[in-house]
This record gives sequence, C-alpha cells and structure tokens, in this order.
Amino acid sequence: MLYKQTIRAGEVREIAKVGRQIKIINCESTLQLRVFLKGENLLDTEVRSGFDVTFSKFDSITLQSDQEQRIEVWASPNPLGYEAPTKGSNSNLSDVIDHYGGSQQILPFERNRVAITLFSDTEPFWYGGQGVTIANGIPVAAGVPHKIEGSGEFHIAINKPPKFGITGVLGDIDSEYSASLADEPQIVNDGFIDNQSYRVNFFTNKYGSSVFEFSDLDAKFFASDGNGDLIGVSQARFNYKGQVITANTIGATGFGCVNYSNGRLFVGGWVDNFATIWEYDYATERLIVVKTTSLASVRFAYAVFCTLENELFCLAGTNGEGYVYKVGGSDFEKVANMTTSMEGLSAIITEADGFLCVSTNKDREIIDKAQSARVDILPSFLYDVSITPEKWVGINSTEVYESLDAGTSWRLAGDFGRSIGNSNYKPRLINVGVDWYVTTNNIPEPAGFALLEQVKLTETAIAKIRMLKEVI
Repeated sequence: MLYKQTIRAGEVREIAKVGRQIKIINCESTLQLRVFLKGENLLDTEVRSGFDVTFSKFDSITLQSDQEQRIEVWASPNPLGYEAPTKGSNSNLSDVIDHYGGSQQILPFERNRVAITLFSDTEPFWYGGQGVTIANGIPVAAGVPHKIEGSGEFHIAINKPPKFGITGVLGDIDSEYSASLADEPQIVNDGFIDNQSYRVNFFTNKYGSSVFEFSDLDAKFFASDGNGDLIGVSQARFNYKGQVITANTIGATGFGCVNYSNGRLFVGGWVDNFATIWEYDYATERLIVVKTTSLASVRFAYAVFCTLENELFCLAGTNGEGYVYKVGGSDFEKVANMTTSMEGLSAIITEADGFLCVSTNKDREIIDKAQSARVDILPSFLYDVSITPEKWVGINSTEVYESLDAGTSWRLAGDFGRSIGNSNYKPRLINVGVDWYVTTNNIPEPAGFALLEQVKLTETAIAKIRMLKEVI
C-alpha cells in the first residue's frame, strides 16, 4: 500500500502494516527508518528517496524526520512493480514563484521532478543550492528562459535585498554595564557607544557589550568616518587618527558633539557662550568655523547633522534644552513651527523621505527638510523614534511600532513582553545598518542593551519568476 503523509519535525510516525517490502518513493531529506516484528527491532537506519528493502515479514514500521517534510512510502507484502520512465515527464505543472529578496529556497528535493524551466520578465537571477548568492550562483538574464534538470533542493538569489519586519522579541546582550541609565548612545561603525561614567564607555553591537578604550580617556562624544576610523571629542580636545586639536588653540571655549554624515565631519561646541559649528578640512587637517551664532540664548551646540542635500542642521540651546536650527545664511535659523524647546541631551539625528528625526533622551521631533519646519506627526505614545528610507520605527516602554508611509500611519509590530523603561527613564532606539537596538532602563536595576528580532517580510513579492515543472 502507498502511504502519502506529511511528517512534522521530531515526530515519530508509525505505519502498522504486515508486509515484506518497504520502499521510500519520495522524501525531501533524510529519514530514520525502524522496522519491527512482534516488538523486535529488525532494522534501524537512515534512509533517503529510492531506498528499498525486503524482509521475510514485518508488522510495523516507524519514520522520524529532523524537519517537516512530505513523504511517500510503499509498505506491502508485494514489491512495487512500477518503474518510472528514464526520460521525459508524465505531466507538466506551471506556477509563479514569489521572490522576497536576497537568497530564497524555492523548491525542496523532489524525487519525481525531472526538470524546471524558469523565466523572469524583468529581474535577472542567480540559481544554485543552499547558500547561493549573486556572487556564487549561476546567472540567468531577464527575458531568457532557462531549463535546469534534476530533482535537488533549489535556491534562487536576486540582486535586491529582502525587507525585514521587527517582531518585538528582545535578544538581551551580555554586558557588565552597571549604571542605572543607558540613554546616551552614539552610533559608531557596526554598533554604538554609551557612557557609563567618567572615563568609562561601553561599545555594544549584536556580538556583545564591553568597555571601550579610546586613546583620549576624557573623550565622551564619538563618531566614525566612512573608513571606520573613530573620532573622539571631549570638552577640551578633538582626537582623530592620532591628531589632537585642543579647543583653546582654535579659539573655542569647548566642544560638545561630533558627527560624520554624508561624507563630512563636523564638531559642535561654543565660543564665549555662543554656539558654534566647525567642519574638519581634510586637505589642511584643520577645524574650520562654519558658523557662530549671534543669538544670546543659543549658548551650546548639542548635535549637528549634514543632510543628503548638504544642508546643515543642529540642535542648540542652553541648560539642557534647545531648538533645531538650520545653519546657513547670516545666522542659526530656527526651524518653523517649533514653539516648545526640546529637552534632553545625546541627540541622534536620522534622515529619510525628505525628513529629519531629532531624538534625545527626553524628546523627539520630525523636521521637514525642504520647509525647514517642525511637523506634528508623531503619536504621543512613542518615547523614541528613528527613521530610515525603508520605514520609520518607534518605541515606548513595552511595544515597538512601524510606519511604512512616512509617519502617516503606525502599526504595532511587537510587544517586548516586559517594561524596558518609563516616561521618566525612557528607553532609546538605535538603528545601525539593518539592526535595531534598544536600551533597557529598568530603574533601579542596572541598564542594559537588547537587539530587536526581525523576520523576512513575505507579504509583497519583490520579484516574480515563471516556472514550468516537469514531473514523472
């Protein structure tokens, strides 16, 4: 008798059948086969498609798999007399493969598959086995049908990255960070630095979190350039690739931030209680004044950012509060519609879709770059927000939200399953490349860091590939 079943991972599937012949007609990967007669184990072996064996008699068999798969097994007193044709197919099946970017398995091992023919209208693709990429796969141009014979597991890669959605599942990162707050993250290279205490900084990425030592122990503000070199700034010194520039030698009273964005390196600080921005000139290896404000109420520059359009914005003010300014023209120009100052320090500025997001450890605002104006678009329940060209992400103490339409609507992406802060001790959200992190400020316990789990989105195909499958 022919048994067609789907067996789950780890499941032991029993077939109670008296017989002499066993044949594994089709399975996607290996199986563990055990054969019994009156409770005695006659055979215990790993098998694959095509395996067959004859006994004088058996009365039951069991099959077990490490993965879920569809199986076809013949168990009978009589042998299976059918022999598949050695050439050609018995039937043809047509389908369209929805591809979601990157590398993707499109077919498991199928013993009865003779060949497939693939055709993509617009997207070139690369095919191969497990681990295929555009670097090691066999290329197929768009608009060209391509036939591949065989029955093995089959993967396709395309030259477009997959899209990922955040689930809210937290992967806590081991750390000896002992301060009660971790709310001043500064993005560098593939992670971020947070200041635990005087002269003690922690560097964190998805591989771990540990004390970070910089050549200038007093440095508290950090950035990294396009080559991965670190810039460290203290109130008195700028330190970059072994070069040290002291504040007093360039007429500065002090430095208070550093940023490398869109190929340019900037330092913010103050001169005689007036906020000032400097740019590092790579040709002369000097810090050159971009602008010193004449506004008496704007004493310190807390953050600076250069946009894709090479326009300069900064967060500046006094006593731990400030407004967002566009640095240009005759002075610092406060953005429109910003009637209330932002609280907090350690600003992270992100950019996407014609907007800037300015986020501190106390506040967050969205700025329309073209209009140089604040936009009242963020829901009040979001403690921190970061924006990218793909999506905007926001968090509160227990949940993470996503927006795919530039903040117009937000969907709940996941629940953390615990509280990672509150309105007074807000968690921070940090985007580094494709990874998303949060700080976990669980007063009075030591703060920590966690990586947000992501899953590949399969709601909308990035590419579609036509397929003709020939089977026997």
